[in-house]
Amino acid sequence: MPRTDVGVTARGAYAGVRVLLLPCVKTEPASTFTFAPLDAESLTTFAPAVKIRCSVEFQQWWCSDEELALITSYRAMAPYDLIEHMTEMTAAVEEEDDRVVARVAATDSRVEVLQQVLEKALVGDDAEQMQAARPLLAAAQQAASAADAQYDVVIMQEEPLTLTLMEEIADELDLAEEFGEEYADVE
Repeated sequence: MPRTDVGVTARGAYAGVRVLLLPCVKTEPASTFTFAPLDAESLTTFAPAVKIRCSVEFQQWWCSDEELALITSYRAMAPYDLIEHMTEMTAAVEEEDDRVVARVAATDSRVEVLQQVLEKALVGDDAEQMQAARPLLAAAQQAASAADAQYDVVIMQEEPLTLTLMEEIADELDLAEEFGEEYADVE
């Protein structure tokens, strides 16, 4: 009966080479492994629903020429300028998040107030106020739903690629500064 544990260690000719180990069934002999290439086309063939995003670490496989040019330009920047650009972009992303959160809070507050007005009209048996409050409440609830939907979209968005690449290069610079150039993984 074949063994069914999954291999995770690269040995021999693959030692020191960055490879993606796909789940595989190991059979006798124990040295049989399946290795897969890391290029974007191979990964999308393996997992078509997965969106592959450029990364400094996997730039030779996953990045377009334009993205490689961005990486090169970010590496050429002075660390202070890189941090300044990252701070500006982070502030813009946070500003958008704050704007959407404020809109959600405002629409939720309006719904709450109109629900209280309607409840008060129901308790007081004020037909005229009930009739006036119902369409306002419906409109406020629609606005709140739209604000919630926009919030979901904004919160679920990935960080802009340019910001992600800048952060990865800043991490790379920190490693080089702290441990020496051989740890920076600069290509």
